[in-house]
Amino acid sequence: MGEVSVFFRMGSCVEEMQVREDIQKQVGGGGGEGEVEREGVKLKMMCWNVCGWGRRELGGEKEEFDMRTKVIDFYEPEMIAVVETWLKGEEIIDAEGYKWVGRNRRLLHKRAVRGSSGVGILIKEELLKRCNLEILDADSEDILWVKLDWKEDESSLVLAVCYIPPETSSRGKGSEETLQLLAEQVGKFGALGPIVTCGDFNARCGNLEVEVDGIPNRHITDVMKNSQGEGFVDFLRSTEMCVVNGQIGRDTFTCVSNRGCSVVDYCVIGVENFHLIENFKVTPMRESIDEMKLEGEAVRVPDHSLLRWEIRTEGVVSRIRTEKNRKEEKVKRRYIIP
Repeated sequence: MGEVSVFFRMGSCVEEMQVREDIQKQVGGGGGEGEVEREGVKLKMMCWNVCGWGRRELGGEKEEFDMRTKVIDFYEPEMIAVVETWLKGEEIIDAEGYKWVGRNRRLLHKRAVRGSSGVGILIKEELLKRCNLEILDADSEDILWVKLDWKEDESSLVLAVCYIPPETSSRGKGSEETLQLLAEQVGKFGALGPIVTCGDFNARCGNLEVEVDGIPNRHITDVMKNSQGEGFVDFLRSTEMCVVNGQIGRDTFTCVSNRGCSVVDYCVIGVENFHLIENFKVTPMRESIDEMKLEGEAVRVPDHSLLRWEIRTEGVVSRIRTEKNRKEEKVKRRYIIP
């Protein structure tokens, strides 16, 4: 019998349908019905607010040097969520060995020299030989959704990269609408596979907590909070997701500038899939430059840190259900009533 949960937030009623099945049976050699579990795929991921990438038009010339490509070459992530690309029109990010999928901001001032905001994903071409990439939603200028399906074992991963402008900016007042949209999309795509949402939310959460059984309490690096942080925590609670920052691995400030230090960039995953994340680490730019030995060479250094982690996809390769299996699946309906 399905479970029904109701959440209250400001706005209209949104239905969220998620199909969740507790995979505990492993089929023996008798060819029985059920699900066969095998080892999943481990993926090296990164999220980074680059504060503008070196730009080029299709068929144009690249910048002579930009430390951003050096970062990718050094850490070799298989998938990078890129935030604040500052690309205009048909401009793209050109990184050797990677495919770019991006969403540039369209509405710009007519005198704008460069773009603003912009999100996208760089994915290794080698990885695309083993999986299919599907764009799920690119309608919003600040959110991009993609899905990866591995060919060899039917594992799936859903990724959303997001940018929410600071509350002090001209577009910062739309943060509540963006978080509401993000919550609706989590519900829409929740049945497709484990969801990871990452990016710069400009949300300072301070000591606001989302307490979840079985997940350690968050280590608080940034004690300050703002209204966007309160909205962000509300989003986490309503979607049953949690931040990885401060929960596992190494945590520190994600933005370090002459204006101060803060935690505003996050990796977020569904509570039930928290165990899939491994080796999470926040690396400030100063430390990264030292590791890469780029002292004196790096130009246009972003003030945002690198968020790096590995994720294991679910190792389910065969899903054989009888009609009885389908009827007994747990179906959870959540109504977000903002």
